[in-house]
Amino acid sequence: MHFTQKQVELFGSRFAGRTDVYGTYDSESGRSWQVKKPVTIDVANRHLSGVQPLGVYPLVGEKVFFAVVDFDSHDKGMPTAFRSVSLDAGISTYIERSKSKGYHCWWFAEDGGVEARLMRIAMRVLLQKIGAPSTEIFPKQDRLLTRKQYGNFINLPLFGRHVLQGRTAFLNEHMKPFEDQWAVLASIQPVSRNALLHIARKEPSYSTRTASVNLRTVADGRKYGLKPCAERMLAEGVTDYQRVACFRLAVQLKLAGYAYGQALGILNAWARRNRPNSGKPIIRDSEIHAQAHCAYKGSYRGMGCEDPAVMPFCDSSCPLKVSHSVGVPQ
Repeated sequence: MHFTQKQVELFGSRFAGRTDVYGTYDSESGRSWQVKKPVTIDVANRHLSGVQPLGVYPLVGEKVFFAVVDFDSHDKGMPTAFRSVSLDAGISTYIERSKSKGYHCWWFAEDGGVEARLMRIAMRVLLQKIGAPSTEIFPKQDRLLTRKQYGNFINLPLFGRHVLQGRTAFLNEHMKPFEDQWAVLASIQPVSRNALLHIARKEPSYSTRTASVNLRTVADGRKYGLKPCAERMLAEGVTDYQRVACFRLAVQLKLAGYAYGQALGILNAWARRNRPNSGKPIIRDSEIHAQAHCAYKGSYRGMGCEDPAVMPFCDSSCPLKVSHSVGVPQ
């Protein structure tokens, strides 16, 4: 397969992300891994030609140039429903048939990118609207705290040999591959920040003024409840530090008033959402029991705000952050 320089440049501009690292996978075994090398024109060409798949890490600091909803099912109903509610909100959604059994719904940001948190919240609002609030979103985080963090990569569309089979291709309104995939990329209608803001404002957690909505106040004046970090970890799962994350979640569940048995049920469901990096296994039931037992047996009260397992899920709306910011000299 041959692709012009203009086509490769268009591909790179649509799927912009980190340029110092990328992901790939073995199309035969499905095993994926990280490559700590620059994303070059040759890397893009090898993807488009079907030689080696390319996965991009979308988070660049706090911004993204695209975001993806990953429907992991053969069912066409959910992606088409998401496209419909997105269109009602003034956002063009581009559905891609994934390399396996599901569908990816892509939003492309306006020039300069937009905040990942804003994009993710808007997507969650619309997913809630179609009854699929737990559907996976890429990026999985709102921000990266250091350059040593990468987030998660998303496999890009138009992988040579798969396109010939109707996979990793963009689909039309009849859920059939467009005849001219390059015409689709050239005519992308980006989502504006204003459109995202309009949707996000329907989500209470977007405003720090509603940070205490899910808290309950007890007699001594202290406030407990699942903090935004725990809510996100439970909803999205984690990719690293599963045992530490399990312990921190168990501590928060205990402080929120959940019985030990209830916490185990919640944590077991959470484990199924985890997507461990580097081919690591999902945390076992016995390990969940051990971490939860330790959390419930002790008198732990810390939320783990500085813990690497928790930090990627921190949110500016968290009441701990809000309270810590009060009275800080400017």
